[in-house]
Parts: sequence; structure tokens; C-alpha cells
Amino acid sequence: MKTLKALKFIGFTILWICGITLIIFITMSLWNWLIPLLFNGPIITFWQTAGLIILSKILLAGFAPGGGRPRRRISFENFGEGEHRPSREDWLKRFYEMKKVRDSSSPVK
Repeated sequence: MKTLKALKFIGFTILWICGITLIIFITMSLWNWLIPLLFNGPIITFWQTAGLIILSKILLAGFAPGGGRPRRRISFENFGEGEHRPSREDWLKRFYEMKKVRDSSSPVK
């Protein structure tokens, strides 16, 4: 059983390394295909591409391992004092009422 877990770990590690290598190679190929032609930029190596990917991850997502800011979820847990959680029908009724008000206030052509 331990041998199977070790083999799975080694297999996933190799798969992870191959995936990262493929991402770096694709990024390097796109850079070297587009940037020198469009902007007269430099041709970059594999390790320069890896550094650019790491730098962009740090600058765009921060140091958090999960990838940046946490997503905010709308919670209806405390929807006001004594109010109920709005249902789909409540939202639709509200939408159609607002639509009627808007249509009646628009000028007729």
C-alpha cells in the first residue's frame, strides 16, 4: 500500500513538472514569435520565461498560494432585521415592476 502511494506521488510530481515545463515552453514560444516581430523586443530563454511567469504571478496575484484576493460571496444570511431571504419570484416581481415604471415614464414616439 505504501508503495502504491509512493508511486502515485512520484507520478504526480513528474506530471506537475512536465505541466510547468509545457506552460513555460508555450509562453516562451509565443513571446519569441510575437514580441520580436511586433515591438523589436528581445528573444528570451527558457529560464527568463520562467522568471517572467513568476514575476507576473507575484505582481498580479500577490504571495498568497491560492491566487490573490479572496472572492467575495453575496450572503443573504442577515438580509436585514426580520426580512426574509428574497426568492427568485420576489426578484422577478421586483424586476417587472421596475420595467413597468420605466416603460410608462418613457416618451411615446
